[in-house]
Amino acid sequence: MRKIILGVIAVSLVVLTAAPAFAQHHHRRDHGYRQPHARHHYAPPRQHYHPPRHRQNNWVPYALGGLALGALGTGMYYYNSRPCWDEFVGYDRRGREVFQRYCQ
Repeated sequence: MRKIILGVIAVSLVVLTAAPAFAQHHHRRDHGYRQPHARHHYAPPRQHYHPPRHRQNNWVPYALGGLALGALGTGMYYYNSRPCWDEFVGYDRRGREVFQRYCQ
């Protein structure tokens, strides 16, 4: 059974590799002349590409753009954030500490 399967595979590989050799003279009148690519069927005139008017459900670029803009905004927020610190000012009437926030 294995020999039969291997034989079928070998024969199919030989046929597949030899198929281009059989097709090399396709569309030739004789061995030295190659026909120009003539259209034997009706082909409408070529038109410029116009994208379809209906909405396509292609949401991946919008999601990646949103993630990129979010990362850019977060980076700008942390890059432009001013350093702030709290300084001790004193105590209030009840003895609690009071701090004042200063930012550059």
